[in-house]
Amino acid sequence: MEAGKIRVLALMAEKRSPQFPDIPTLKEKRINWAVGSLEGLIAPKDTPENIISILESALEKAMKDRSVGEAFKRLDIGVEYKNQRDFTAYIEEMDKRFYGLLKDVGFIK
Repeated sequence: MEAGKIRVLALMAEKRSPQFPDIPTLKEKRINWAVGSLEGLIAPKDTPENIISILESALEKAMKDRSVGEAFKRLDIGVEYKNQRDFTAYIEEMDKRFYGLLKDVGFIK
């Protein structure tokens, strides 16, 4: 992009990136679609609840750490911490959303 070999038409984010303020979002192009990257900590299904609680507490603490927030900001990555329940619901919603999209464009019958 910086070398001028490709032209970015739009970002799939909710709002414009501070790193690329001249690139519009899909929503600005009248395409009602926004999705970001998804990072999370996922444990095996049979992980004991006490271990999940320890992991969840440690992750929440790390995500609230100022240096972690600054590192994500430098990378232009928005951070939104979600606990186990909310993260699971988010993944399920994204699964439905992408399934619908793939079906609408004919990749899934």
